[in-house]
Amino acid sequence: MASQAPEALQLREELVAALDGSQVLEHAGRALLLLLLRAKDAPSDVDMLKGAAFAANAAHLRVVYLHSTCALHAAVDGSAGKPLADRLRDVASGRCAQYAALCLGLAVLCDADGGPAYGMPPELLAALPAGKGDHAPDSRIMSTEAAMQIRGMVSTLGLAKLPPPGRRTSLALQLRVGWLAVDSARALTAADRSGSGGSGAGGLAAGVPSRIVAARGVFMVAVDALQYSQYTLPSPTGVPERDSHRVAEAAGWWRLAAAACADVAPYATPNQLPVLAGLLDLSEGRWLVRHGVLSLPSEPPFEVAAALEGGLLRCLERLMRRAGRDPQGREAAVVRALGGLRDRSFWSYLAPLLAYGEARQVAALVATLRKLLRTVGPRAMLAGCASEDSSRQGFLQAVFDILGAAPPWDAAAAASGDGASPALQQLLCLLTCAACEWLPELARAVLSEEPSEALGAGMPVAILTWLQLLAACCASQPGTPASSPPACQTDGGAAAASCAAAELGGEAAVHDGSWRALLLEEVGAVPLLDAALRRLVPRLSDVVEHLGRPYLRCLVVSCCAVAAVYTGPGPPAADTAPATDHPWQSAPDGSAASGVGLDLRDAEGAASGLELAAPARPAGATAAAGGASARPPPLPWRPELVREAATQLRSFGDHNAAMIAEDLAAYLVQGDGGTCEALQAGLREIWPLAAALPPPVEARRLLPGRCANPACVNLEGDSEADLTLKSCAGCGAVGYCCRPCQLEHWRAGHKEACGRARSGGV
Repeated sequence: MASQAPEALQLREELVAALDGSQVLEHAGRALLLLLLRAKDAPSDVDMLKGAAFAANAAHLRVVYLHSTCALHAAVDGSAGKPLADRLRDVASGRCAQYAALCLGLAVLCDADGGPAYGMPPELLAALPAGKGDHAPDSRIMSTEAAMQIRGMVSTLGLAKLPPPGRRTSLALQLRVGWLAVDSARALTAADRSGSGGSGAGGLAAGVPSRIVAARGVFMVAVDALQYSQYTLPSPTGVPERDSHRVAEAAGWWRLAAAACADVAPYATPNQLPVLAGLLDLSEGRWLVRHGVLSLPSEPPFEVAAALEGGLLRCLERLMRRAGRDPQGREAAVVRALGGLRDRSFWSYLAPLLAYGEARQVAALVATLRKLLRTVGPRAMLAGCASEDSSRQGFLQAVFDILGAAPPWDAAAAASGDGASPALQQLLCLLTCAACEWLPELARAVLSEEPSEALGAGMPVAILTWLQLLAACCASQPGTPASSPPACQTDGGAAAASCAAAELGGEAAVHDGSWRALLLEEVGAVPLLDAALRRLVPRLSDVVEHLGRPYLRCLVVSCCAVAAVYTGPGPPAADTAPATDHPWQSAPDGSAASGVGLDLRDAEGAASGLELAAPARPAGATAAAGGASARPPPLPWRPELVREAATQLRSFGDHNAAMIAEDLAAYLVQGDGGTCEALQAGLREIWPLAAALPPPVEARRLLPGRCANPACVNLEGDSEADLTLKSCAGCGAVGYCCRPCQLEHWRAGHKEACGRARSGGV
């Protein structure tokens, strides 16, 4: 079937012509059913007719497989296989062939789940083989032949141009088979956990189907039901009222897909899992992102709406949490396969879900990815999706794809009109959440104790880019309001805030909610860049040859951007902050967020900060008044390392970046506490997206309650949104997801903070 040799192509053409011209499937299907009805008069023919029924079912399956092969060849080499695929679909669409496949599968299905036969004559249902005699004694596991009969039914119904029962009934039948597979997998898993193995009648709990699919066949039954029912799903009409009903119908398919990922995937072989991942793809959502994420409409596309209603977001979070618990497991393989679909980017796949999904569930996915980052060692994390530890690749790729794709949005694709759509507003808010959640974890990896040789250059480009973007946010939104602690820290009122503020180096430390605090305190941009400079510059020639000149430029510009924030004035007092109803819709100068975007230049352009003006050397400048705090300590970066980077850049002819590096080195030598004032305007010009991102204080309100243990990696359960926190019995100010986290945090320093909170000493 798969060969592309000329003689194989000729044989396929002859076979299709014979099937089409002879109408053999039509004659065989009609004859089989008529003979089965007469079998009661000739008992000796029962075995022969049973064999004929299995042969007919095998023929149906082989026609479907041959159609898939011809369709695949047509997709690869143009139209060569399309005429054959079309003729095979005509062969499979014959009414007698369809009716025979329907009856053969329905007999097994009714025997398994006791459901309706949709008006099939009772005498025919009784005469059809359902595999009952092939089961082991006292077993509720259906035979292989019976499982093939229901697979033959769903695939043949999916191939038909107009299946005999009609579209809705065919879809209901196919989904019914899928749910039988899910119920079978659940029963098998429960029996395995009880130690009975599910081989006998006593191994299965009450309430499950009277007959279940065997473990070796349950995955393919579920996948066939999902794959071929896709052809039966409703198509959008363009009429909102009608499409709302069709979305609800399609959502049933997605609920089955989510259940298959949860319960049936463990029964797949490794080479079967990419098929399941491919079924979860969202072509309409990807198309939407490719044609301009800044112009997202208010309503999601039909496919995305159905997937969200069917629970795809929760399904993805469950897959990722299970991947974290078992990096070698089946769920981890599905996540990795998802990252290799279409354009091999999680961004185009996840962006529509982040934009249109229920905000609490989307934020829970972001929080889960933060926990998953804690399960990865620095070497794997900083290598990103190119890590040698491919078992972690899936969720790492998701993190780096989102961080890498978000900043360079094209202003030309922005929507024209009065403002951003609600979907775009939510997507921007979730990007801020992602920065708040993921960048501190990535920073910890950069600052880890592992040898610098193991960490390479020590900083993925995505982190450097976000340092520039965060610095631009500080320049674009200098009046970010102060933040209150997260919800999990405020339940105890003032005592909670006091206790949280007293935590030593923990996640409960209260920041002021500003971009500046995120960049300098939570992410720790200054020591982060110091570590990168120390690791990179001594091995400059090797690193530049390996990573390229744009990386070195990006590092230098990131240093200048962070220096502009670090040496500049602090945020103004909260009561002087400009008030806006929607911080992500309007920039401080009143410009609409719908016009926000980046001027996409080449890989060596402004995405690395090329157009940033060289900073003027400070000449005794003092800290700005109006809310500025005391001068910060001098930057710890070694001027000679920055000068060496400038020399290397100038040798490549990159004089603009070299001048920036030389001016920064001169500033580091002077060390008089002045500001790099010329950088502020440049940051806003290069990163106009910064004016549109909502501040951390707004975005963090979406996040679910968090365990107070800063090292928490509890991935039990299906979603972070389901996490139940139990308050500390001593201070009541913080909550924990489990007893081990409470003990770990107690030993890490909460014991002292808790005592001070109880005594009112803080």
